[in-house]
Amino acid sequence: MSRKKDWCQKLVEWQNQGWTVEHRKGGHLKMTHPLSPQVVFCGSTPSDWRAVMNVETRLHRLLREPAAV
Repeated sequence: MSRKKDWCQKLVEWQNQGWTVEHRKGGHLKMTHPLSPQVVFCGSTPSDWRAVMNVETRLHRLLREPAAV
């Protein structure tokens, strides 16, 4: 499977998990989740074979971190 197909499948998966994906100017994505006060910015296309895995790790970590009070 290609990186682009992996990326598209993961975007749908993340949206199903509650992440809101907003396309920004310049070809980037802004991802937010109601359970996290932080925002994740990433490229809208995978730059290398680790890109999907790296974004997924960041999203997972944000949901594990306790919310700032």
